[in-house]
Amino acid sequence: MPLSVDYVLPDDSATPLLIDCNPRLVEPMNAYLAGVDLVGLLLRVSQGEVPAALPESRAGVRTHLAMQVLLGCASRGGTRRDILCECWRLLTGRGPYADSAEELTPVRLDWLSAVPLAMIATLLLIAPKLALRLARSGWGAHLLDLGSIRLIERDDFR
Repeated sequence: MPLSVDYVLPDDSATPLLIDCNPRLVEPMNAYLAGVDLVGLLLRVSQGEVPAALPESRAGVRTHLAMQVLLGCASRGGTRRDILCECWRLLTGRGPYADSAEELTPVRLDWLSAVPLAMIATLLLIAPKLALRLARSGWGAHLLDLGSIRLIERDDFR
């Protein structure tokens, strides 16, 4: 069974602090780009096969999810200018997106994936606070909010 575990490893401790644990497949595109086909592996296992050991993955593969980036920027109080700057960094592959591949909407490979991405960007540029309404309505309710992030970043977090 696939298992996703998110944790924080504090600088002053070797003990990881659990944030989230879900019995589901996450980041399959990141793994695929790193040379490991998790989806194919899961399909083989679900058909009763016992697959061979996985090949060594390529280290250093970086990916991002542009829609989550934009929604996160807006939900953290980002202004239209902040959102526009983030769109520019995503589009040009600069800053944190240098040498990073898009997972969900790879426009260069699938031009139609630009439609939902452009719609989210446009809506957030019109009304940045829309991101908060989406979170309250159920989308993203499981994600860390700004208060949780601040709590984790505190020196006395345990």
